[in-house]
Amino acid sequence: MFKGSIPALVTPMRDDGSIDFGAWDGLLDFHLREGTDGVYVSLDIDVVDPVYCPAQKYPEPAGLTSKQVITALRRIGQVAEVRGFDLCCLGPQYDDRVGTGSHLAARFFVEVMAAMAWRRSRP
Repeated sequence: MFKGSIPALVTPMRDDGSIDFGAWDGLLDFHLREGTDGVYVSLDIDVVDPVYCPAQKYPEPAGLTSKQVITALRRIGQVAEVRGFDLCCLGPQYDDRVGTGSHLAARFFVEVMAAMAWRRSRP
């Protein structure tokens, strides 16, 4: 069991309904400042705008860009030891013919593994 577990991380929103991406760093630091043994990251691919990931059964417009998700995954990897990662709701049957959504999902896994390797290589 991880000490200091966070049951859910809520996306910070501005008054106009837009996402406050600058607040994520502070939010992560706030939750992790007391120290943890590690974090488990669970990513629902439906959070990504369907323009960047068409492989979704229930696409929602105005989602996150692929760059925003990659930036968040890298930040999590910088501030905490990632002990596990899962990605859910990828629907390859809804993907375009070149597999854009599947490639993006694979990229998310690569980013998490790179963050894990980077953190473990530091003294």
